[in-house]
Order: sequence, then C-alpha cells, then structure tokens
Amino acid sequence: MRDQAEAIVTDARRQVLANYPGITEPGGALYPEFRAQACWRDFWQFLRCITYGIATDSAEFTSAAGLAAMNELYREMAVPLPPMVAGLEALKAESQGRLPEQAGQLAPYFDHLIAKLRAFA
Repeated sequence: MRDQAEAIVTDARRQVLANYPGITEPGGALYPEFRAQACWRDFWQFLRCITYGIATDSAEFTSAAGLAAMNELYREMAVPLPPMVAGLEALKAESQGRLPEQAGQLAPYFDHLIAKLRAFA
C-alpha cells in the first residue's frame, strides 16, 4: 500500500471532487486553496495511520485523546465531515482495488477510522 500511496490519495481526492462539485470554489467548504490542501494532507495522514495500524496488527489504532483533539480541530476549522468521510471511503476502495489479494485484510483498519470520523459532531 505504501508504494501506491500517491495514486491512492490522488484518486481518492478526485472522487471527493467529483462527488462534491464546487467544494473548492469560492463559497465552497474547501475554499480557499489552503483549506483544500490541508484536507488532502489529512488523506495522507489517514493512510499513514492505517498503515501503522496494519504494521502493528491493531485495527483499534486510534486513541480517545487523539480523536477528541481531531474532532475539536475539525469543528474549529469547519472541516466538512461528509467529504472527509467520503475521502476515507475512497481511500479504502482505492487501496482494496490496488491490492485485491489483501482487500479483506485492509477493511477493518479503514472501517475503524471511518466509524470514528463519522461519530464526530
């Protein structure tokens, strides 16, 4: 997965942009450009965290304190949660598509983070 991270993140970003047209345009939730770039960097971080979970064989790789801080930051920065969840789902689909022999093994790690992000309010 690490060797294909660039393509995985790029294609996940394309899916989010396709599903949320105008999100990076004036008035969109990821405008101006620095907001969008911060979210795309989060896609990289999500993938990195999932990779760490896989490396340590721990699908429960998040901490309550870390998630609480992320939730607070996302609220303060008005990060649009539905597109971020969609991005995580796209990261999962892209990873599984590129590594079909490991697709089932990857699912719990992505599902854990997707569930945690969905719980943000």
